[in-house]
Amino acid sequence: MVAVDEDEDSRVVSPNELRQLVCYLPQDQTSNAVLTVFEAVLLARQQRSTWLVADSDLQRVAAALFELGIEDLALRHLNELSGGQRQLVSVAQVLVRDARVLLLDEPTSNLDLQRQLEVLQQLRKLAVAGGRTVLVALHDLNLAARFADSIVVLSDGVIRAVGPPRAVLTAELLQAVYGIVADVTLGADGVPHVVPVASARRDGFRQ
Repeated sequence: MVAVDEDEDSRVVSPNELRQLVCYLPQDQTSNAVLTVFEAVLLARQQRSTWLVADSDLQRVAAALFELGIEDLALRHLNELSGGQRQLVSVAQVLVRDARVLLLDEPTSNLDLQRQLEVLQQLRKLAVAGGRTVLVALHDLNLAARFADSIVVLSDGVIRAVGPPRAVLTAELLQAVYGIVADVTLGADGVPHVVPVASARRDGFRQ
């Protein structure tokens, strides 16, 4: 059981309720299921409450595939897809859920730059317009700075910094945590941009 706050009252939710509240997308999304893309996304949609399929569910699935630009894959089987395509299907499965909290581990790792931006734009839209809490694990600092309201920097399981990107992503922190020398500049929109320059070793800088 997990206690949550709702309307200033504390209540206890069951594991089943928790599965409805929280949606987790792991980095490894291999599957041997003999399903089409549309079926796989619809199955994720139905995990939220009932196995009955309404027209609104079918429309929601179709909309998610369209938003990610993979509607042409709808009738393809999962085992026929590339790694990047399977990853986009996994993101579509997240988009169709009504969970209040989304946890995603490296959702852009197998995608090209255009697809990375499209996926993060959709997740940002869910957070801002949909009122969701979206927590994404990313290794690309510039993507994190562009789309995140707040960044948590972890090192060896320890939180090293928390805050808005412009306050967290500093040259000093990057050297201390990542062992790199980097130039950090702020754009006109206040978003920091990180340019790695060199590796910093414990015995000094190596040019």
